Amino acid sequence: MENCFLASGLDKEIEINCCFAMVSGVGFLGESKEDAFSMKNAIKIQHPDLEKILFSLVPALGGGEFSYLCNASVIGVLWKSEDVKLQREIVDIKKFNLIVGGLCFKVFLI
Repeated sequence: MENCFLASGLDKEIEINCCFAMVSGVGFLGESKEDAFSMKNAIKIQHPDLEKILFSLVPALGGGEFSYLCNASVIGVLWKSEDVKLQREIVDIKKFNLIVGGLCFKVFLI
C-alpha cells in the first residue's frame, strides 16, 4: 500500500482496495488484516460520524479490540493527517464499501 500512495501523491483522488479496521471509534485502512494490528502504513478515515454511521448500517464484531476488521474499497482524497499515529488520511470520500461475512455494505459518507 505504501508504494501505491507514493506513486499517486497527496491531495489526489485515489481508489484503494484494502483492509478496514476500527479501534475505539477511529477507522483506518491497512494493506492487510495483519497490518491492522500494527497499524503499519495505516491511513485514517476522516469523518466525524464514521462510527455512528457504521454501527447503524454494518454489523460490528463483538468482544474484541476491533469494532471492524474487514475488506474494503474506498475512493477519496489522500491527505496529510495531523494525527501523530496516522500520518495520512482519506477525506472527501465518494465510495466506501465494506465486505463483512461475504456481504458488501455500501457506505456513502458524503
